[in-house]
Amino acid sequence: MSQQQIEVLDEMECWSLVRTQTVGRFVYSDDLGPAAIPVNYGQIENKIVFRVGETSHLREVIAGEVAFEVDDLHPEEGTGWSVLVRGRAREVHADEVIDLIRVMQRIPQPLAEGVHNVWIEVTPKQATGRRLGDLFVAALLSSDRQAG
Repeated sequence: MSQQQIEVLDEMECWSLVRTQTVGRFVYSDDLGPAAIPVNYGQIENKIVFRVGETSHLREVIAGEVAFEVDDLHPEEGTGWSVLVRGRAREVHADEVIDLIRVMQRIPQPLAEGVHNVWIEVTPKQATGRRLGDLFVAALLSSDRQAG
């Protein structure tokens, strides 16, 4: 097998790929340091939106810089891609939610049970991505197996 290079994606391709998925990882920092949690998200133009519950700790950690990561790996084929969106998050005011719903193609359905009526919006400063080649994916999966 010949080694393939990692293809750096332009911003337009990154957003096209983000539109193809429904689950990503919201990345933030809290008192314990960096953390990432999976959320079901939607996209409006180049903004990411997701919903949380009234008592979610995420309401307290959205001040400051955040990131949102989305990927799609196919280990059996040795292919995949990863996109990282860096920016700022904010809680969407209740009177803005109706406008969001009107323009969204897909309303994010939370992964956890319960009422999730607080919307969080990530406004990007930068979106970067890479398409992964055969050997890179194989090495990634091999290191995951060794670590586990």
